[in-house]
Amino acid sequence: MRLDPFEFCWRAITGDVTQCQAATPALDVPVGLVVRSGETLTLAFAAALRPTEVVLLRGDQSGVNPSALTAANPTVFVADLPIGIYVVSFQTKWNQGNVAYRLKVDVRGQARPIALTG
Repeated sequence: MRLDPFEFCWRAITGDVTQCQAATPALDVPVGLVVRSGETLTLAFAAALRPTEVVLLRGDQSGVNPSALTAANPTVFVADLPIGIYVVSFQTKWNQGNVAYRLKVDVRGQARPIALTG
């Protein structure tokens, strides 16, 4: 699934040109991703660069319960979220600036092993 930035401030690698876009209003769209609580997810960036910081935020509570992720491209993390529907955002920092991504996630219960007999 492709994430589009909802807020960014980015400086061109050559020159001093910086482009910024302020945050857009709250996300009022259907769920974009269904995951299982405890599922391992991968976040990969299209840029051939490595972020200096990646933080996962749940809900509209910026700064509350942020989860620092490994600053890598790609970065792998576990969806340690309670069951429910959330707006989550990834706040990223780079040498060229900052980019934030946001999506609505439906977190379902953990997968249970199923035994079949015949």
